[in-house]
Amino acid sequence: MQYKSNKGYTGIGQLGVLLFAIGIGLMVASILQWLLLSPLLPKGVDFENAATYLKDILANPEHVGMVRLINVVSAFVGFFLPAVLYSFFCNGSSFFWLGFSKHVSLKQLALVLPIVLFSGMFAATLHEWSEWILNYLPSLKKIAEGLEQNYDEQVYIIGQMRGPIDLMLVLVLLAFFPAFFEEVLFRGALQRLLERWWKFPLLAIVFTAVLFSLIHISISLFLSRAWLGFILGMLYFYTRNIWVPIFAHFFNNAIAVIQLYLMDAKKHTQMPADEVMESNWWIGILALGALFFLFRILKKHSEDQLMQIHTKEQVKLSQLSSSQNIASS
Repeated sequence: MQYKSNKGYTGIGQLGVLLFAIGIGLMVASILQWLLLSPLLPKGVDFENAATYLKDILANPEHVGMVRLINVVSAFVGFFLPAVLYSFFCNGSSFFWLGFSKHVSLKQLALVLPIVLFSGMFAATLHEWSEWILNYLPSLKKIAEGLEQNYDEQVYIIGQMRGPIDLMLVLVLLAFFPAFFEEVLFRGALQRLLERWWKFPLLAIVFTAVLFSLIHISISLFLSRAWLGFILGMLYFYTRNIWVPIFAHFFNNAIAVIQLYLMDAKKHTQMPADEVMESNWWIGILALGALFFLFRILKKHSEDQLMQIHTKEQVKLSQLSSSQNIASS
């Protein structure tokens, strides 16, 4: 039997709706970026020559608030809104169909912490292997270094923090909101769709993880980010609650923000964790083994929540079917 959404859309139809919504969202995000940045440009500068001024404008500490706002607005319009619109048209107005549920336990969230930490250890090993491969591909390595330099410059600009209060603000704007918006799109919308359409969860998780890594536009960190996407996908698969991967993603981002804060405060040129993880590849292998057992524990502690979520889904489907029958009669 062909898979269809709550409102009768086929798998390919749902994917088309989602891609169309993402395209509109990215276009609107670009327009909003221009509207927010244009007042900062010198008078008389046209669109074609604006790029030459934007880099200096964005690097100006006086404009860091505007740059942060642009990042949050762009993620909201480009990621979150398309997922919500897709879910509304294909499944209904309830946020439940994007994975939002109150059925989450403290045990699940507690297990997320070591899962993220051990995942980061294996991600560091993947990064090391990526760098080793790139050493044999000098032309590609040069491109990779350029991309990472550009990314580091952007992170440094928006991550400038003058004290604990600024740190808390950055944790919300740059750690929580991106995690929230990205997870709703990639896990709540795309992965859920592909799992039910393809009926092959592992393939859906891997495919979504690859796309998740691609949007970050990195070569040397491609495998590391794809691995993070895979772990987030597994968390969603085992819990069926979008709050779990959101919390994991936020925790991962928060570690990076705090490292950036410490690096700036102590005038470091290298992330503290990098100094420890740079060459200890064997730690990553041990971490992989630890993750296997952690996910088994997570699966066990998610049984009750999964049952509650499944029951709620059946009730909602029954209510939706009844309302559709009434409307057609």
